[in-house]
Amino acid sequence: MILDSLIITIIAILMPNLLISNFKSLEDDKKGLYYLISCNLVMFFLYVNFVSFLAPGFIAGTLNYVWPFSFGLINIFVLKEYILNNNNFSLSKKIRVYFIFVFSFLFSTNMEIMAVVMLLFYMCIIFSIIKNSAGTFFNRLIKVPKILYVFLLLSVIVIFIHLTCPGNAVRFATETTPWLGEYLSLSLFNKIDIGLTSVFYIMLTRFDFMMVYLFFAIIGLYVYIISKNKVISIVCMYPFLIMSLIYLFRMLDDKSNLLFIDFVTKAFKPEMGSAFHGLLGDGISLSVLLIFIIFLTIIVSILISIIVIIKYRNNDIGIQISALILISVASQFVSGNAPSSIMFYPEYPGRYWIIFNGILMIIIGLLIYDLLENWEFSINKLQK
Repeated sequence: MILDSLIITIIAILMPNLLISNFKSLEDDKKGLYYLISCNLVMFFLYVNFVSFLAPGFIAGTLNYVWPFSFGLINIFVLKEYILNNNNFSLSKKIRVYFIFVFSFLFSTNMEIMAVVMLLFYMCIIFSIIKNSAGTFFNRLIKVPKILYVFLLLSVIVIFIHLTCPGNAVRFATETTPWLGEYLSLSLFNKIDIGLTSVFYIMLTRFDFMMVYLFFAIIGLYVYIISKNKVISIVCMYPFLIMSLIYLFRMLDDKSNLLFIDFVTKAFKPEMGSAFHGLLGDGISLSVLLIFIIFLTIIVSILISIIVIIKYRNNDIGIQISALILISVASQFVSGNAPSSIMFYPEYPGRYWIIFNGILMIIIGLLIYDLLENWEFSINKLQK
């Protein structure tokens, strides 16, 4: 309990330090406000994942998922504050810094989803440095700190180890015994479909998957403040509005029949007792088409929001949000290749969403902090 509390507190401490470039130079009152926001976001993160923690046990849920996420943030913080800043350290401090840097990376990537997340993060950092450097492409490559290439390679090696672990065969046999034939019949398209659309299934059928809902609300509000364009704001608020309508409809639904959930479930899992095939895995029906259109329009709305942010705010925020959204989506592709996740839907959304929710929490924090850090700009926009 003490260690869990410490690890979870580290997430709340690191969020503003990572997301606000001049955080150390801010006044104490502002720091306190930003820490308060991060604490509330972390508590919300714990709340929305509570079912996922209870299913395997709170110790297993936090140790296997929250701890790697926290250590991933520690690795990124050490990289930002110490490794890339070329600070002149004493030998003893350099040993401590690099020990934390390496240990946090290895602990974080020991979990498969975080290994993919850290690989994508290092790719984004390297791409950003190359993009912002001058000279020929080869000179830009040389300007990238060599340690980034080393840890990018380490990420690839760790993922290779995860894929070739001898225990995989035993676990696969154990988890697929009741439905081996059905699992083996899934094509690559089915697995991609599951990785992409399963998140929407949970949004439509459960109330405890609310981090996405909060993200829709915050990004819609953010676009409204920076653009002051009513048409654009409504378009970017669409995901929040459509999900509010769906949740209202569900609350008014007859609890004994659960007509809406049954309608959605049949689109993703037509025959009760069969495996979860994804939205497009069993042909096109009216329910599939309707859900797919809603899903597609939500994606388009998010893309428009990013374009608006780049146009009305700045490229950096838009690119950072785009990269984090892509990383969060990529983290879910594991569910398209994990036999247990496919077979347990829709009864148990499970641990595969913990990292996804954590990355969304970071995006929400980034948007809130940017509005508050540029409060004068935000207020002027609202008053126009």
